[in-house]
Amino acid sequence: MKILPKSARETKAEFFGKKGWTLHTILMYTKKSGHQELDIHAYDHWSMDARQDSWFTASSLHAVIESLENKPKWITIISDNGPHYHNADLMMILGNWLEWYQINVKKWIFLEAGEAKTTIDSHHAQITHAIKRQVRLGLDIMEGADIETAIRDIRGTSVAHLELNRTKDQNKRAKNTLPGNSNLFEWTWPGEGSMAGYILGREIPNVGEWTNFSPAQISNLQKKKIEIPEPMSSTHTTPKNEWVIAMPNISGIDPKRLTRERLLFELKKRNINVINTAKRDELVKELELGLANETEMIQDDISENQENQNIIWNSTYEFPLESGWALKSKQKYGKKGGGKRISKRVWKLLEEYFLEGDVDKSKRFTATTMLENLRNKVEERELDEEEIPKLQTIQGWISRYSAQHR
Repeated sequence: MKILPKSARETKAEFFGKKGWTLHTILMYTKKSGHQELDIHAYDHWSMDARQDSWFTASSLHAVIESLENKPKWITIISDNGPHYHNADLMMILGNWLEWYQINVKKWIFLEAGEAKTTIDSHHAQITHAIKRQVRLGLDIMEGADIETAIRDIRGTSVAHLELNRTKDQNKRAKNTLPGNSNLFEWTWPGEGSMAGYILGREIPNVGEWTNFSPAQISNLQKKKIEIPEPMSSTHTTPKNEWVIAMPNISGIDPKRLTRERLLFELKKRNINVINTAKRDELVKELELGLANETEMIQDDISENQENQNIIWNSTYEFPLESGWALKSKQKYGKKGGGKRISKRVWKLLEEYFLEGDVDKSKRFTATTMLENLRNKVEERELDEEEIPKLQTIQGWISRYSAQHR
């Protein structure tokens, strides 16, 4: 997100011409062993670098990894479909993470822009509110350090100043490519086995066949050198409060929001015996554990069924569209102005019909009567059938022509 300088006594003239700062957020979800909760840690990096691209994203991720005392063995990334995330450069950079950081990137899932709201949207709303509150208190946002002061008290948030090392990204003409990457919304980087070193992508997460990019192919497609980012980063601030949420479960129940009576009911329904005099916090923990076990059992059953059973589709009727018709790679986009144009002969006839109506109001043509006259010209062999435009095309022509001659 973009943050502009703000003042409690700002004039309209002072608003224009601002440069401001870039704020990039990474949310890290971790689960502690023995706990049925997720710990969320927000890493907000503000920078004077306004160019949000793959190098900025890679540098921001690098700063987070280097700040961790205990690095994870594997991660899964979910983000929107922005061009600074979904590009060949970043996909190739992540292929080196196992070597650089000893972290295996299990998958990266891209969400269509505007089609899903994530926790990060709520976090950015909190940041906006915190900055507005800071300004209303008379504390201006005039430097990057003011951003840290404004948002550091948000639950589970660490803030740092990030400045990129752009010296390694000077060759702008050379471009790394992965053919068809814009159509692939799930990516993975196998760290071992026969597919180690490959980059795999497919169009729908968890569905369909993978598109494979072998190390040899990647080497040919890589025109820019891939190097580890080395940004300059200040020390991340320490969150004053933890940001903890319950583990998602198949029933969609949040035990912490239930009354004591409802907790006892849900526990009894699952045959979990508890003492009636137990405190509410104890009931919440018992139900969280029961829901977690319930979800794990269902997930195990699904995995077992997928491995041991063949799914047979009952196609008692023919679907009018071929398989995969909704995939992005199957969509056909026409170029602007690349459609069928009105021929010069038809244009002159339409103009004659239009002007004739101006001379004699009783002979005014509508789009329908114009189309009928053009079809008569086809029967008289003065026009070809292919030249006849659609009714909507004629209606659009009338609107444009009348607007030009007012």
